[in-house]
Amino acid sequence: MNKKTISLLLIVLAFSCLACQENEKAFDYTSLPLRNVTFEKGFWSQYAGQNAKVTVPYCIERCTKSGCLHNFQLAAGQISGDYLSDNTWLDSDMYKALEAAFYSMMKYPNEKLLQETDSIVDTIIKAQEKDGYLYTARTTHATHPRVMKFMGEERWTNMGHFSHELYNMGHMIEAAIAHYELTGNNRFLNVAIKAADLIVTTFGEGKLSYPPGHQEIELALIKLYKLTNNPSYLEMAYYFLEARGKYSERPPYTDEFFKEYHQDHLPVSKQREAVGHAVRAVYMYAAMADIVTLTNNEKYKLALDSIWSDVMEKKIYITSGIGNQQLGEAFGLPYHLDNLHAYTETCAAIGLVYWAERMFAFDQDSKYYDVIERATYNGILSGISQDGTHFYYKNPLESKGNKKRTEWNSCACCPPNLARYVASMGSRVYGVKGDRLYVNMYAENQADMEVNGANVHLLQETDYPWEGDVRLRINLDKKQTFSLCLRIPGWCLNQPLPGTLYRVYEQDKTNERPNVWVNGEEIDYQIEKGYIRINRKWAKGDVIRLELFMQPQRIASHSAVLQNENCAALTYGPFVYCAEEIDNVTDWDKLELSLSEPFSCHSITTGFSIVPKMPVLSQNDELKLIPYFLWANRDTCKMKVWIPVRKECNN
Repeated sequence: MNKKTISLLLIVLAFSCLACQENEKAFDYTSLPLRNVTFEKGFWSQYAGQNAKVTVPYCIERCTKSGCLHNFQLAAGQISGDYLSDNTWLDSDMYKALEAAFYSMMKYPNEKLLQETDSIVDTIIKAQEKDGYLYTARTTHATHPRVMKFMGEERWTNMGHFSHELYNMGHMIEAAIAHYELTGNNRFLNVAIKAADLIVTTFGEGKLSYPPGHQEIELALIKLYKLTNNPSYLEMAYYFLEARGKYSERPPYTDEFFKEYHQDHLPVSKQREAVGHAVRAVYMYAAMADIVTLTNNEKYKLALDSIWSDVMEKKIYITSGIGNQQLGEAFGLPYHLDNLHAYTETCAAIGLVYWAERMFAFDQDSKYYDVIERATYNGILSGISQDGTHFYYKNPLESKGNKKRTEWNSCACCPPNLARYVASMGSRVYGVKGDRLYVNMYAENQADMEVNGANVHLLQETDYPWEGDVRLRINLDKKQTFSLCLRIPGWCLNQPLPGTLYRVYEQDKTNERPNVWVNGEEIDYQIEKGYIRINRKWAKGDVIRLELFMQPQRIASHSAVLQNENCAALTYGPFVYCAEEIDNVTDWDKLELSLSEPFSCHSITTGFSIVPKMPVLSQNDELKLIPYFLWANRDTCKMKVWIPVRKECNN
């Protein structure tokens, strides 16, 4: 037995042991299940409600019209015809739309939608081949030249480029898990398990050794492992990660571009910078973070900490958008953060959240939620219109007036991804670890959880994200001692984002520390990793009040970001603001921001279903700015986030 085989057996044994015993690190920190959090009014009630009523059904409808359903019906033998599409990843659009629907129906039951999605699931079940393979382009013998080129002549022969076989199946597995969580029925889950078992028997030591071209299957397999406790799925995810950057048993790419594009240039444990296709990258980093949490893999943690720092210090926009360059939809060079040509795909911002959530699960540092919050309210929500049926694939920080949201994209990965993100928003608000209850995001909601053996019902009352006053009312079945951990957002500690890439101008730094009261009595506190930890014996009726001071803050970027030289951006709480030409009738090219004049706030009536009154920050009626996520909802016009600073006011 050679050393490589012995090493692999040791890895398998280690993972098997994880599944056979109660591992304190695995699942130690847990987010609240989606069912346990209810948005009854406020910002997220509006968004989640419209998502359920409008966006999710719209995504299902568009996936049907685009050819997704046709292709599944064709593969299932229900109809005759040809594969519809010029790409190989169309299956995944339907899977994401289904996942969004299943999550949405957990809080917004919809019998008509349930019947429609169940019918689609029936077709998917019939489309799966006997051995578990599920990939409609090949099953239907697609003849489109581009599809034939991308999928390769045989199964798994073009994975390193654009077959997307494992990517599609990964999203199928996630959709099947969501279906099981909604219905308790395992008929779709059985499809996922059958596909996962095929993957396990096909890839690995002595079998096929190529890693997936587009990361996603790793996240799905880890989710399936958590649900089924089958260690082979965790082992497979780990193998796919470990296969990157190793060419001893497979040829390298003929085109050097694709090594970094697929994050396949180095073994993952040796990677230190964010490179290549941004969505692929953050999905991979998220899977690596899962492995860190489940196995305490120190090499992965070292790599992830370095990559995180690289992104935060050099490669992230103030909106938490990532992936600045169009070539390869990729991370570019450090500090090359062009605003007009920022690619900043919506899916990349969503993937960044998935990565940050998993980093947080390991060590509960609020800096990760600072990124989640900034991305959510800016780089993600900007990707969907206020009517819920128009979308941005790219989210630039400047526009010449030629950027209009579309009803659908030819590459439609973002709309259903947005729908599933909004549908699952409730799972991001709270988390529990032992005797600690973490309040990670502030939003009007009710939630139920178990903390240190007590059943806790929590009512959160707030107008956040528009205002910073939060009240938490506790109802529990018995008095119990535990720690309530309140996140203090970085923005109210003069930290726009983690790192030194962005800073608050000196005159806009707040000196006001957040105030905290328990049952009307103000308490003193320390902030640890961005949280105020209140440890006490809680009783029914206890009320906690948190006051976060919001004020307009002008932001400067690192001097190495030449694009933003002598410019400032404006933030207010979690929101980044922007100027639109429709509100600024003076010469657009002479628009300036003063560093000395204060901002006043007023609102304008919009007619938007979610934000009927839009807050506007202005300086002497010469400069008016609106929340960035609302741009291009009233008209298609010029826009910019970074505003030139008046020379006489520059400091």
